[in-house]
Amino acid sequence: MKYTLTEVRPGDADAYVRHFNDKSISDSLLRVPYPYTQAHAAWWVKYANETPLRTKTNKVIRGDSGELIGAIGVVSAFDGTEHKAEIGYWLSSQYRGKGIMGHAIDDFCYMLFTEFSVFRVYATPFLRNSASHRILEKAGFSKEGVARCYHKKADEYIDAVIYSKSNSRNRNE
Repeated sequence: MKYTLTEVRPGDADAYVRHFNDKSISDSLLRVPYPYTQAHAAWWVKYANETPLRTKTNKVIRGDSGELIGAIGVVSAFDGTEHKAEIGYWLSSQYRGKGIMGHAIDDFCYMLFTEFSVFRVYATPFLRNSASHRILEKAGFSKEGVARCYHKKADEYIDAVIYSKSNSRNRNE
C-alpha cells in the first residue's frame, strides 16, 4: 500500500478523535488522553500548525485516498538546531502489518537528517509494546537498553526500551 507524509490539516480533527479512542492506540501513546475528545483534537491541530517548524516535524500518514491512517513526529524539545530528536508514531490498527510504519519512520528520519542538523534519532517505546520494537529494528534502529520507570502515564510508571539510529553519512568513527 502506498502512503504519503503530509502536514496536519484542520479537517483531520475527526480522524484523530476516531483513532485515539481506539484503546490499542491510546494505550501505547504517552500523552494521549482517553477518552479523546473534539476539544483535544482541536487543540492538537492548532498546536501542530502554530509554526513552520512544528508543521515540518509533525506529519500525518495518509493512505491511498488521502485519509489519515497514522502519524509520526518529534516528541522531544526541538528548535531545529539540536543534534538529536526523539520520535513518536502510531498507525491505525487496520493498516498494521503492511510495512507502512517502518517505511514512514525511515522517510521521516531521512527528512530529519537532511533538513535539520540531526545526527541521532531515538525512540522510547513502552517495554510491553513488542510490535513497536520490531518496527524500529526493521527501520534500522539499534536497541540500546531498557530504562526502568522511564515514562509515567496517569499513575503508572512504565519501562521503556531505548532505540536509536544515527546519520551514518556524517559519522565520525
